[in-house]
Amino acid sequence: MTLQKIPTNPWENIFVKNSFIYGVPGVGKTHYSEKLAVKNYFPLYELDQLREDAQKKFTKAEKPFLYMGTTQAFKAFGELNRNNVIKGFLKIRKEMKPFVEEFISSLHGSYIVEAAFITPKDLVKYADGLLVTQRNESIHKRQFFTHREINNENKREL
Repeated sequence: MTLQKIPTNPWENIFVKNSFIYGVPGVGKTHYSEKLAVKNYFPLYELDQLREDAQKKFTKAEKPFLYMGTTQAFKAFGELNRNNVIKGFLKIRKEMKPFVEEFISSLHGSYIVEAAFITPKDLVKYADGLLVTQRNESIHKRQFFTHREINNENKREL
């Protein structure tokens, strides 16, 4: 009889090649992307940095969603509710799409890319997708506020 070790860490035995990691802000995308990149000796690209390049090509008036974070975009549609959050998120995806595709199509070899605004169906020709979620609300809140100021507005948006 052969016993198989059951990993206590679900990321322990994952091997990835040309992967994009996406999910809502604060679920641990960056944390797991870094772990996978180190484990597999792959370069990691955090696509939030593409925003700066995109902003150099368009003004805030021309493409306002290039200047908004994924947790702020709902405001362009009104109050904080599910529909407005989705509308804002999809607008960011749409405005970032050409920059994401241009960057990813330029990559060679193995890599990992990470961002909240990745559109999985548009990138399957380049890489496999991995959606990161967090079921534990207290962990999600802690991770969300790791890179954000704790204030009433951010608390409400979480």
